[in-house]
Amino acid sequence: MVDIKSVVTHTLQNGGGTFPMPSGGYMVGGVVPSAICKTQDMEDFLARFLAEHEDAVESAYLGTWIEGDTVYIDVAENVPDLETAVRLGRQRGEKAIYDVANGRSIYVDEGE
Repeated sequence: MVDIKSVVTHTLQNGGGTFPMPSGGYMVGGVVPSAICKTQDMEDFLARFLAEHEDAVESAYLGTWIEGDTVYIDVAENVPDLETAVRLGRQRGEKAIYDVANGRSIYVDEGE
């Protein structure tokens, strides 16, 4: 079960996060359609998003990131290898995947 207040606090303090954070691999979003809200609306919006996608979140990971005053919310899966992660990201129309071990985004159009 995701603790909404903890997710909001961590996201606002760190610019985003993955919940729970895996120890390696690549995070690929697009398990369900991403959602977008303003930072000031995040807590209520996240509660509705989690209620709507409860099954998907229970079997995957919740991801958040902030650009400006906009919060992006996604459900992601952890993929062990880069090639598969990039391919899945492209298939799902994702802008980027996240390299857990190196703490960086990889834009899928660059393919690394």
